[in-house]
Amino acid sequence: MSLLLSLSVTSTAVPADQVDPATVSKLAQLLDHSSYSYTKAADNVWTIKFQGKSLGEFKLFVTSGGGLIVIGTVVASKGQFRTPSEMTLKLLRLSNDLDRVKIGLDKDGDLFVRIEASARVFDGTELKAAVEQVAAAADEVHAAIKPFLNLTK
Repeated sequence: MSLLLSLSVTSTAVPADQVDPATVSKLAQLLDHSSYSYTKAADNVWTIKFQGKSLGEFKLFVTSGGGLIVIGTVVASKGQFRTPSEMTLKLLRLSNDLDRVKIGLDKDGDLFVRIEASARVFDGTELKAAVEQVAAAADEVHAAIKPFLNLTK
């Protein structure tokens, strides 16, 4: 199931017919009761700031749609990297090595890391595990692809 998400936080959107008000409310309550400092970016989008060892400061987005909770971040924008076969192999190996996360390119060509979880069984413990997993994976992916990044763009 595709959520039609653009992973840049400013343009993250889930079609209105896929947004469940009860899930949005549940997610807002889970964030309120979490230890994370977050910002509401849109009606169904929140961001959490992190500081990575390799990635530096970055924001995770948290949203919902289609019965799923989605937590993710952009690791590198399209113009920041080239994709030689060596980088592709590194990403494929990381996709196998890292638990629970997806690594991919969004429709804009940005490299992302995200988790999708069922909203039905999502709770505070799962929120913390998913957020921490995405943050750690994003930093690890960034460190692995650093040789392929052009960070001056």
